[in-house]
Amino acid sequence: MEQSVAFLKEKLVEPHFIKQLIDQINKDFYRATQIEAVPLEATVHEIVVNVEIALKEIIHRDASKISTLLYLVDVPEIEVEQYLSTTTENLLSVVTFLILKREFQKVYLRNKIL
Repeated sequence: MEQSVAFLKEKLVEPHFIKQLIDQINKDFYRATQIEAVPLEATVHEIVVNVEIALKEIIHRDASKISTLLYLVDVPEIEVEQYLSTTTENLLSVVTFLILKREFQKVYLRNKIL
């Protein structure tokens, strides 16, 4: 979790990025699982915590939706496969980081292009 929080705090230098990131996360989570993961007024720490909680909920409800989510977010399989032999908690932390990193990249690129 610390890695994800540190990454977001470093990258989210403009306040409008936080709202756009939350919107992007919720859009992809909802498309994959019908769950909105992050409250609209969340802080950086709350974003990370809520994504991890949502991932746990998805695993308990229907673990097959995790692959759909990773596909929609566009997290490379190779990055996830490297950690499959680790503990569940560590894997959740890594997947949370990978999702947040990719979602941030989407928001950042969208802002640079527009």
